[in-house]
Amino acid sequence: MKKVALLLFIVFALAKSQAQTLDCSKFKEGIFTMEYEGTPITIKRFGNTQGEYVGKTKVPTMTFEVKWLDDCTYTLAHDAKTHKKFPKIPDNAMITVKITKIVGETYYYTSTSNFSEQVLTSKITKTDLY
Repeated sequence: MKKVALLLFIVFALAKSQAQTLDCSKFKEGIFTMEYEGTPITIKRFGNTQGEYVGKTKVPTMTFEVKWLDDCTYTLAHDAKTHKKFPKIPDNAMITVKITKIVGETYYYTSTSNFSEQVLTSKITKTDLY
């Protein structure tokens, strides 16, 4: 019985470690869509810049500097234009996004910030369509 329990433990441990290995590289750049509180948002991320377009706007509502910490974790720091539009955002505001799951062209994430206790979880889909 102990051998069976040990075998099951090893199988589950291996499955869990393999399931946690994500290949997030295809999400580093591109065009993405998501919803926030029922509002569609288009995200355009290229190089170290991310623009977020709320609704059907053609001009980014917010622009961020993107810094990848590892293959599946990145930070977003707002630029001066975004800070001017949203002056209540602290100067040193930093959002950290951790990709937790990938299903096809969609990634699920958890985001935290250095200015709020709120933890957001949602999903973003890569579309590469304008």
